Amino acid sequence: MKPKRSRLAVAFDEFTRGMKILDRRRFCDCELAGWWVYVESAQHHIRELLTDLDMIDVASAGHDQLIEDRRSVARQAYLGVLAVAQLLRHEQGMALTNPARLARGQAICERMLDALAPYVTVVERETRKLVTAGIDCLEIARSDAN
Repeated sequence: MKPKRSRLAVAFDEFTRGMKILDRRRFCDCELAGWWVYVESAQHHIRELLTDLDMIDVASAGHDQLIEDRRSVARQAYLGVLAVAQLLRHEQGMALTNPARLARGQAICERMLDALAPYVTVVERETRKLVTAGIDCLEIARSDAN
């Protein structure tokens, strides 16, 4: 019987496949210019985090269970995916040539960020609102005050 794969591993597989498909759907090199640098950085850090999590109980692992250098890897993975998500959010060329595929790529990034969320701090999760949803900093401050 195959061991159950973690939510993070499943999301990572989807992220990897989705980014390859998105790359093949580009109309020209001007769409998503230089984005593979961000994708490869995110993938590297996620792979490293997955390797580390294999050594601990994934079901109960979260930010508090990770030692400091592993928190750093989780942070780098999260911020790497966040950079990809931001690039997709601001992509104008593909928004015209293949908006459905671009939306699919954005959704894949959202699921990857959801899977990484337990391994990062609240501050890093709040940063996501600024980057991917375009929420104003003052809105976050107001919602936290209530």
